[in-house]
Amino acid sequence: MTQGGTCLYNPVCQMEGKTILKVDISSIIKDIGSSLAFKETGSSDIFMQGDDKVPLAVPIVVEGVATCTSDGIYIQANIKGVAHLTCSRCLREYDQEFELSCEGRFQKRFTSPVSSEEGDFVENFALEGDFCVLDDMIKHELILSLPMKPLCSPDCKGLEEHEEYEVEDEPTAFGRKLLEAIEEGSKTNGSTKKKDLGI
Repeated sequence: MTQGGTCLYNPVCQMEGKTILKVDISSIIKDIGSSLAFKETGSSDIFMQGDDKVPLAVPIVVEGVATCTSDGIYIQANIKGVAHLTCSRCLREYDQEFELSCEGRFQKRFTSPVSSEEGDFVENFALEGDFCVLDDMIKHELILSLPMKPLCSPDCKGLEEHEEYEVEDEPTAFGRKLLEAIEEGSKTNGSTKKKDLGI
């Protein structure tokens, strides 16, 4: 049995001071095999807590299906958004669109984030009463999908191509510090090339 359309879903909630995305699955939790479709939008700062921060340029859109199983809820979701990244070469900030799919099991009796069954790569999460909190499931998949060394463009030539910055296009705080170090090194070595500055 499927309950289509917009689900009983509170897209952005507060739990212990943290902004979260959660799905209300109270209408299907006692009916194994039933499912609930959902489509909602979450805050753009939702992944700015904790050590692994993921800045977003726009609110994130989540669409998926929650299905009741014998041990909890299985969720499949499609995520769309825009990540705000820093180029690893020129240190400029830029926006990158993303679209990805993710899945997770939300267990009534949570034991481990990893299944003991061989070949089962679906991550496990704890069911929070009548809610599936989607934050960690989405964040884990998003971190894995984003590039380890972001590039604003495939042919970015790095800092040497951007020695002078216009007022409306300032580098990041880290970028400013690096540029100051390069400028100071150039006064000493007479060169702005990385190899001459020991970078």
